[in-house]
Amino acid sequence: MAGTIKLQERELEYRRTWKSEKFSTIEPAEIFWAEHYRWLESQGYLLRPRYHPDWIPTWKRTKKYINLCEDSYSLPPLRKHIMDATRMSDGDTVTLKRIVKYENSDEVGIAKFFSSEPLASDPKNHCVPLLDVLEVPEYEGMALLVMPILRPFNRPKIWTFGEAVEFFRQVFEGIQFMHRHHYAHRDCTGRNIMMDPRKLYPNGFHPLNIDYDYKRNRFARHWTRTERPPKYFLIDFGLSRFYDPKHGPPEDLPVRGIDRTAPEIQGDKYNECCNPFATDIYYVGNMIKMEFVEVRFGFDFMVPLITDMTQDEPSNRPSIDEVVARFDDIYRSLNFALLRSRIISRKEDQGATQVYNFLHFFRRMRYAFMRIPPIPRAVLKSLPSPEGKAVPI
Repeated sequence: MAGTIKLQERELEYRRTWKSEKFSTIEPAEIFWAEHYRWLESQGYLLRPRYHPDWIPTWKRTKKYINLCEDSYSLPPLRKHIMDATRMSDGDTVTLKRIVKYENSDEVGIAKFFSSEPLASDPKNHCVPLLDVLEVPEYEGMALLVMPILRPFNRPKIWTFGEAVEFFRQVFEGIQFMHRHHYAHRDCTGRNIMMDPRKLYPNGFHPLNIDYDYKRNRFARHWTRTERPPKYFLIDFGLSRFYDPKHGPPEDLPVRGIDRTAPEIQGDKYNECCNPFATDIYYVGNMIKMEFVEVRFGFDFMVPLITDMTQDEPSNRPSIDEVVARFDDIYRSLNFALLRSRIISRKEDQGATQVYNFLHFFRRMRYAFMRIPPIPRAVLKSLPSPEGKAVPI
């Protein structure tokens, strides 16, 4: 906590003297990263040129238009605790997450647990790999978690039903893996589900404007998920907790995370203990409901399962093992034609639908000719850790 207060004081001090000169100075939200540029470099991680102590904006040194300069990107205040960096040992782009270690949170410990062997090598493990932990000097209790760079699960959008079904399967599998090891995520919503983009984007993308390439010259080119299936990951274990089975059925007071629609956090129920594993079931079911069932056509096959997962009474919801078993039956019942079909948004106008269907017809023929299965399965790769060991991803 002391580290957080010290950083807040430093940001306020900087803000008093800071004057924005059309992106020519770093923002208050970026002061921490700029001040730790040299330290991170000594730890083997290189920040973008914008944070170099001797930074001179590209548009001031050249005649290049400011919006085309990579170093004109500033860090949004709401994500000031997240930064991208280049790992100097191999040139890979990684994510740095700044956290403060609280007594009631064991985010570092949980991340280390699921990144240790033999769990790290288990293909059913969908917890984001922890590559390194850096203790921040001068800020008590503050650390940087080093993780692979990821993308939101829906960017680019999920195009076919086969791709969506594989996404559901991996999410269910990831939650099941956590629950079988007696951990409840407690915030497993859409914003905390991401994907490994390495196969989809072999040439990379800009970490802040992820639709563009690193130099901001063009849109980032990518494959489809059917062609290059990604692996999906659960992130952010700040609210996660271990529940020892020796102490009987898990019970805990609910916590308010990103999704605040769960019945057990409404009104007086917020002060009543409930099963946190059942709340995980609600969050995942509600994510599928809000992201797919209610906004896209054709997901009627998921409605019975999602309805049970989002029941008002937590004890009436299925366990994750029951969810996986029922989804496996659904998975096997879907026909080839549906799995190859394009997902259509309920907001899509008729003209766009005709154009997209025309383009998808040829894509579908290409998949058939190349014998690409309608349900894509990711092939696991590994990332090297700082110690030289392979970290499965």
